Amino acid sequence: MQYPSLFSYCVKEVGLTDAEAYNFLALYKKSKEIPALTEVIQSGEVSVSKLRHICPVINQKPTKS
Repeated sequence: MQYPSLFSYCVKEVGLTDAEAYNFLALYKKSKEIPALTEVIQSGEVSVSKLRHICPVINQKPTKS
């Protein structure tokens, strides 16, 4: 099974919709930066779709005021 990308694999092999695959991959990338995201997702405290909406603005380090 060779796929040109992880996105392609998620859609064609796993059966996710384009939007679902995009959401999961965005969270996967962000969880590399912030490992606590993985714990939150696995615990079910926050849904994948809600986390996806805040991914662009969350950072591990606080910003300077």
